[in-house]
Amino acid sequence: MIYLRAQWTVFLIALGFLTRIPIGNVDFTPQKLNKASRYFAVVGAIIGMLCAGVYWLAQLVLSQEISILISMIFGFYLTGGFHEDGLADVCDGLGGGYTQKRKLERMKDSRVGTYGSLGLFRALFLKFLLLNELANPALALIVMHTLSRTLASSIIFSIIETCKANEINSYNYLRYLFANIHKAKTKQDLRSILPYNINPG
Repeated sequence: MIYLRAQWTVFLIALGFLTRIPIGNVDFTPQKLNKASRYFAVVGAIIGMLCAGVYWLAQLVLSQEISILISMIFGFYLTGGFHEDGLADVCDGLGGGYTQKRKLERMKDSRVGTYGSLGLFRALFLKFLLLNELANPALALIVMHTLSRTLASSIIFSIIETCKANEINSYNYLRYLFANIHKAKTKQDLRSILPYNINPG
């Protein structure tokens, strides 16, 4: 029973991290957030099913195009635009920054610039066009949201397990990785910050 309660807490943390669904007060720790990645795929499936449900209801009275748009808007509110915000920041940084320092400054800026707006518009327009071309957009929404979170959790799981094998604290390593990855300019630089090349001491 204690194990199930602990897993339920971890699942709620994953749900709260990826969506705006209220989860109440939970016993949050960075370590539990690391463990929450195991439920990212489940949360992705929930997001996909909710978006698909909205699309299915809308298409009963509206055209497929409008139903897809409504489903996409619902998805933004459900996730808080979590991924869209990140995409806009990356586009602003890569497009408008001429030095590494300037790129990081633009990525940290809460405002959306021209490159961020263009990148976001193109990504969302492409998503709309692809969904509209499919015979079953509802199924595509479920599969898309589930697979995207599965990929993310797989990468995180791989990093955590590699850290364990090399006797490195995974949370500290992720902080180190995010603080130093922008400094890597070559493949060798990237390899040097991978877990199996870090000295545990």
